[in-house]
Amino acid sequence: MTDAEKETIKRKLVALAKNEIIITYDAPDAPLSAAASRIGGRPAVPKDFEWPRYAPPRAKGVLSSLIRRFLPGSEREPQLGLPLAFVAQINLKDAAPYDADGLLPKSGILSFFYDLESWGFDPSHRGSARVFYFPDEAVLTVADLPDDLEPARRIPEFIPAFMSKLSLPGCDEFEFLTDEDCEWKDFQQCRSECGHVEFDEREHFKLLGYPYVVQNPMEEECESVTSAFRSDGRGYVNEKEFLERAREWTLLLEAGGIYSDRFELSFGDCGRIYFWIRNEDLLNRNFESVWLVLQCD
Repeated sequence: MTDAEKETIKRKLVALAKNEIIITYDAPDAPLSAAASRIGGRPAVPKDFEWPRYAPPRAKGVLSSLIRRFLPGSEREPQLGLPLAFVAQINLKDAAPYDADGLLPKSGILSFFYDLESWGFDPSHRGSARVFYFPDEAVLTVADLPDDLEPARRIPEFIPAFMSKLSLPGCDEFEFLTDEDCEWKDFQQCRSECGHVEFDEREHFKLLGYPYVVQNPMEEECESVTSAFRSDGRGYVNEKEFLERAREWTLLLEAGGIYSDRFELSFGDCGRIYFWIRNEDLLNRNFESVWLVLQCD
């Protein structure tokens, strides 16, 4: 790569720069208040909150058929699937001072749930991860974990700490966003010269910014999989339109495993999970259509 080509790469990197909010964690010294940010533990939810559950479509169909067969005339849909694990809740007042791009709400609670198994590569994984936004923390109370939540899915409570960091796309992500081909070594040098600082990607969570890509960029996967249940029923005119829509996805939360003396949780084989949201949904505070992808080595 010539010096001129490197300068072009650096200009594009600077133009693409974002802010990310790094989240580290530790065991709390005392019980946390209901609305406090936390990883694991028990979530603060409204009184009418129904704990999210997930079962693959085939399992739902089998269970429903059995119930209707042995309980004819029953009009109520049976409770299906296993409860999702509670991953984290973010009090957005804690995150606001570090949200330099102003993308998140300034207050309220974001709560993240996941079944700890689904990869997000198939439409049937819809419902295996959920995000809830509770604007008014004053009406929330700490929920009990469901009785049928398996011990391995009960993540103990950790207290998070937040910090801002410059976020620049990795090589694969840069190529996806710009349609450029880059040599990895030269690209890494350009990224470093633009202010990128390496961080242990395994042992932290983060909000916003660019993902630490383990396998491949995920935006196309998010768009392709979720198009199966888009409400407008519209397809794509051509590949260009598809790529344009794919580039409208942004990272909401990325989580590595949890590694401490008291608890360990690995996603796949030392992988990461990524909660993705469309830019329009983030702007409109609509967290119903967030999509999760798991990647690992």
